Amino acid sequence: MGTFGVFVDLDACLAYSAIRDASIEEGDEEEEEEEEEEEEEEEEEEEETMLMMIMMMIMIMMMIMIMMMIMVMMIIMMIMVIMMLILRMTIKMLMMVIIVLIIMMEMSLTIVLSLKPPKSYIFFALVIHFMYNQI
Repeated sequence: MGTFGVFVDLDACLAYSAIRDASIEEGDEEEEEEEEEEEEEEEEEEEETMLMMIMMMIMIMMMIMIMMMIMVMMIIMMIMVIMMLILRMTIKMLMMVIIVLIIMMEMSLTIVLSLKPPKSYIFFALVIHFMYNQI
């Protein structure tokens, strides 16, 4: 009877140790999952900040482009006034010069903003057609 009792105790000890090991492993797995979730959250936050930075850069670039366009338009207007005063150009010639400058601006804009060029060119061709016929 004594040997049988020893075997039962041994069996119980083995079962207990197996359960304990399993519970420890489960705890480790839970900790690993929590760590992975935290890492994923950190990566998502980093991606969001990167996106925000990129958006800010794009906004700044657009603002700079708009400022440059305004400056160019001001310079063009100054040139127009000077041509009107010095060369006494006819309004029709001035309009043609303005149209050419607008086309050049449009080309640079399409290159910058990578629009589909044919559509914008067709639009500007129509605008030029109507403007020239109105004069």
